[in-house]
Amino acid sequence: MPADLDSRPSEKRWEPPGAPRYADLRARVESVWVPELQRITSVDGDALPVVWDIYASSTFAFPEFAMPEVARVAVARIEGAPR
Repeated sequence: MPADLDSRPSEKRWEPPGAPRYADLRARVESVWVPELQRITSVDGDALPVVWDIYASSTFAFPEFAMPEVARVAVARIEGAPR
């Protein structure tokens, strides 16, 4: 095995949603990319998934500190769903 592979980090590292490092990217995704995707596909915001993950894997896709917000949004979607 090449030496550089042995020194790779073995754990995931998460940053909070408001991390300044990604503020510009997050703003662009939320204000430009997603609205444009919705316009192109004619998909309403309530029809979008609560959690987006670009990988199809069996690993945990988001950090523990995200769970309360994901749960809150999921419950709100369920409670607002037509019966």
